[in-house]
Amino acid sequence: MYKNTEIQVDLCVVGAGSVGLFAVYEAGVLNLQCHVIDISPVAGIRIDKDEKWLRKMLLEKIKDFNPGFSLGETIIGINYGGNGYNVV
Repeated sequence: MYKNTEIQVDLCVVGAGSVGLFAVYEAGVLNLQCHVIDISPVAGIRIDKDEKWLRKMLLEKIKDFNPGFSLGETIIGINYGGNGYNVV
């Protein structure tokens, strides 16, 4: 979806599991704009099936913060570009 596109955010979260989604929530509370990158095609898909309620709750909580998602993507590098870091 965002291939070869520059996205400027306050925080790039690597991983859309429970910890990554909670990081987006915490950052949103602090008025930080986030973008999430995960190799899985669906956010929170690897959360244990007994904890699917957690996935649903976290996705609902972060909705108001409008985070961006790049799902089904692989990170091959992180470079410092002078004005911040570039995730490739």
